[in-house]
Amino acid sequence: MNVAAGANIAAVCDSALASRRTRTQTATTVCQSGAGFKTARLQTGEFSSVAGGEKYETDVAIVGAGGAGMAAGIEALDAGARAVVFEQDSQLGGAAIISGGGCLIVGSPLQAENGIHDTPDLAFKDWIEWGGPSTDVIWARYYIEHSLHDLYHWAEGLGVKWVDMKVQEGNSVQRWTRPERNGLGLMTGLIAGFRKRGGEIVPETEITGLSLESGCVTGLQGRNTRTGESVAVRSKAVIVATGGFNSNLEMVLRYNPALSNDKVLEGSGRGSTGTGHELIRRAGGYLTHMDLVLRVCHARLPRPRAAPRSRVPPGARQHMGQSAGPPVPQRVDVGRQLR
Repeated sequence: MNVAAGANIAAVCDSALASRRTRTQTATTVCQSGAGFKTARLQTGEFSSVAGGEKYETDVAIVGAGGAGMAAGIEALDAGARAVVFEQDSQLGGAAIISGGGCLIVGSPLQAENGIHDTPDLAFKDWIEWGGPSTDVIWARYYIEHSLHDLYHWAEGLGVKWVDMKVQEGNSVQRWTRPERNGLGLMTGLIAGFRKRGGEIVPETEITGLSLESGCVTGLQGRNTRTGESVAVRSKAVIVATGGFNSNLEMVLRYNPALSNDKVLEGSGRGSTGTGHELIRRAGGYLTHMDLVLRVCHARLPRPRAAPRSRVPPGARQHMGQSAGPPVPQRVDVGRQLR
């Protein structure tokens, strides 16, 4: 997790869902100005300093409609605040919705059903041994001890169904817990839960800056990516939940130059370009653990000397390793190749 925090701002900048309570408490340490704000699209003229475009006023303004943004929004609404989420894409869910959706859960009913005895102490031991000296031990302990109630059961309350587990590196027992329909199932529950509570989502909106007054963050500036119109947001708190930066090769190599001699393919969500990190940096925040980039190594196998004889009937099509059937639509987010 990459966390950036200034004097009055905090950002949650990864798309993996973790403890929503910790994320919200961390990310809403912002200047409190005004009272009784309501989520609304304001009438022209209510922001005297901004001409034209769309204008919003709310308690909590959230940048990014992925796992972290939706979880933070639900928590804000449950606490009695009004919340608006701004998403630059036309589709919601971020990288989380196209992911496997798996979450590290300790002491779950699924573990018990499969005869797995797990404890927070064992999970913490595994986490520290795998993470090494850079591990944030306070965050790790908090997440582990709250993963069952604040994630597993909380998500179930939003309609998410946990279906199975698998072995994941660094864990001595199975803890990686998958929701039904993978990331799609997880994010469907979170998005529906946010909307059911009265939260508003504004898609196709690129946030280009944080509004600052006397050193305090008081809102957002942006534009509608479809019409080009300006967007102005006034809020009592701002949460930046824009995902990682694995789809920005320049940024990956800047923070981890050891990869410069390798062939690198970007394969994260198409919105994982580090825009939120830049927002925080320009506003005076700081970034930590930026060199910790997840890497997956692939081996290329030699081609077989002779292609196997096809069993596909005449007129049928072959796809996805199956013998026959109609073409399967694909969403591919792997971008350009370096070197």
